[in-house]
Amino acid sequence: MGKGPAVGILSALEHSTVNQNFVISCDTPFLDSTLILRIFNLAKDHEICIGEMGGYWEPMVGVYSKSISEKWKQSIADGEFKLQKLIKKFDYKLLNVEKDLHAKEFSFLNVNSPDDLLKAEKWIK
Repeated sequence: MGKGPAVGILSALEHSTVNQNFVISCDTPFLDSTLILRIFNLAKDHEICIGEMGGYWEPMVGVYSKSISEKWKQSIADGEFKLQKLIKKFDYKLLNVEKDLHAKEFSFLNVNSPDDLLKAEKWIK
């Protein structure tokens, strides 16, 4: 479809059989279980819970409630594909991973290029 992650999240929600759905991009190798569990725990009281680091939202690391799927779908049909704008339409929680978990700067590193791979290799040494 070529509509980006907003449509991918919608597809996941529509096919899911559970209420809480963990979304993660496939190019984020440094997430740890503490961060994932914390997001799940916070998501119990919100429709969406995502990570935030350095003032930047990380919408591809989060929990999305299946209950948002119809409104999410309608927003996409109305032409909205920007994740931050979509998320703001719901009851959401941002987990500041630096403050709450003392996460490292590379926690959300996306490995998409040879340069990213070099950075990743330095951090694991």
